[in-house]
Amino acid sequence: MSYPTEGPPESNAPEPQQPGAGYSATERPWTVTSAAVIAFVLAVIALLAAIADFVRAAQVNSIVVGLVNITLAALLIWGGVSALRGVTSRSLFFLAVATIAVKIILIIFLAIRALIFWPNVVTVVLLAIIIALLVQQSSRQFFRAQGGTAI
Repeated sequence: MSYPTEGPPESNAPEPQQPGAGYSATERPWTVTSAAVIAFVLAVIALLAAIADFVRAAQVNSIVVGLVNITLAALLIWGGVSALRGVTSRSLFFLAVATIAVKIILIIFLAIRALIFWPNVVTVVLLAIIIALLVQQSSRQFFRAQGGTAI
């Protein structure tokens, strides 16, 4: 049996994608979805904390902290939605960095109170995970493919 000199027959099947070859404009990587979901979970936690602050509103301090928590929740939702749409990762990234700074200050000054200490530590860890997810190459490629801005 002899083969033609041109080589093996060609197939019309597309070549398989290499892992990490990039994302199309319609394909959202799991890193972006995970970062947005964590942002939404933190927004719910901030809203619950705001409700708790308003319930114990005997002190002016609690009302201010409640308003800060509502603002944080709104910004987390906005950052998560903009990340899911592929508009930008910068808003969620810088919000996470700023919130980590505030939470670390709270951890330092409120380390005596165990009830306030651990929720802030958990929040810092979750925000660090958001940052780690947004700086991944797959996230950056997704935002660039969407025409958005990436960190």
